[in-house]
Amino acid sequence: AAHAHEKPKAVTTPASPVAPSVTEPSIPVAAFWKNVSTAHRCRCDESTRSAGGHVSDIDVCKERCAMRSSCQQFDYQTTTNKCNIYSASCSVTQSCDGTWLAFQKMSAEEGLRFDEQKAAHAHEKPKAVTTPASPVAPSVTEPSIPVAAFWKNVSTAHRCRCDESTRSAGGHVSDIDVCKERCAMRSSCQQFDYQTTTNKCNIYSASCSVTQSCDGTWLAFQKMSAEEGLRFDEQKAAHAHEK
Repeated sequence: AAHAHEKPKAVTTPASPVAPSVTEPSIPVAAFWKNVSTAHRCRCDESTRSAGGHVSDIDVCKERCAMRSSCQQFDYQTTTNKCNIYSASCSVTQSCDGTWLAFQKMSAEEGLRFDEQKAAHAHEKPKAVTTPASPVAPSVTEPSIPVAAFWKNVSTAHRCRCDESTRSAGGHVSDIDVCKERCAMRSSCQQFDYQTTTNKCNIYSASCSVTQSCDGTWLAFQKMSAEEGLRFDEQKAAHAHEK
């Protein structure tokens, strides 16, 4: 009877430390793509492909090629979502059938030059120039950013950036996505930190310890390897097909 009038004791457990979050990039991911389709030829001989299958849309096909360093080209069928990837650039000798598209991956150097030229032109005043119409060249599509990488947030409650003396490059950008893009397009970049109030972007050629104060404005991200990103993508695809 005495025990019946006792109030139960609340059991408290210590809070588990919060692990750094992993953010998935928007797709299409880390590459620049050159459309190598022609009016009547839009795909390679499938016997030369290194992998193939069906995906949900063209962005996933781009993602699968971008996350494989060996992939140089892919073709995609819009009606069936078939995706073929190739470990070498190949000639688009096969018929389009009105449904196929072929894209070739640009190198990191080409993509970086494209990004730098775009940034330079953004600061120039446009000049009105009238020129005669010329034949349409294969188009180059710029990826949505953040680009070709997966990012691990390595910020902590009070430490959110590395010692800037170890950075390989730095400067001011328009937003965090451009900072991610600059790191993603450099194979040597392993980590970056970004200040939200000034848009300052520091990139590092090696992973570094976030020993410096956050000041309430800094964030630090570490690049995941292509293998880690690929495993993450394959796990995501597997879960999507599970009920």
